[in-house]
Amino acid sequence: MVSVTATEFIKSFGQHNTTVQREPIAVTNHGRVTGYYVSAHEFEEMRRQIETLRKSHTLKTMPDALWKALMESKVDPQYDHLNALLDGDPNADSQ
Repeated sequence: MVSVTATEFIKSFGQHNTTVQREPIAVTNHGRVTGYYVSAHEFEEMRRQIETLRKSHTLKTMPDALWKALMESKVDPQYDHLNALLDGDPNADSQ
C-alpha cells in the first residue's frame, strides 16, 4: 500500500487519483496514518461487505424461526461421502 503525507497528497492529487485505481493510499500527518484514500469501486465493495455483516446472526441474535429451520435442514445425499472425513476415516473417498 502506498503511503503519502497529507501535504504531498494535496499537492499531487491528480497523480494519487490515478494510483488509487490500482491500490489504496494511506495518508499520514505527523508520521501517523490519519485516513485512507480508496477508489470508488473499492469503497462500494467495502460497503457491500459491511452490509452483509450487518445481516449476519450469531447464536444469541438468531431469530427462533431461523434457528429451527437450520436445525431441521438436511444435507443433500450427494454429499454423504463427506461424513467419513468428519469421522476421521483415512480411507475416505474424496470426490
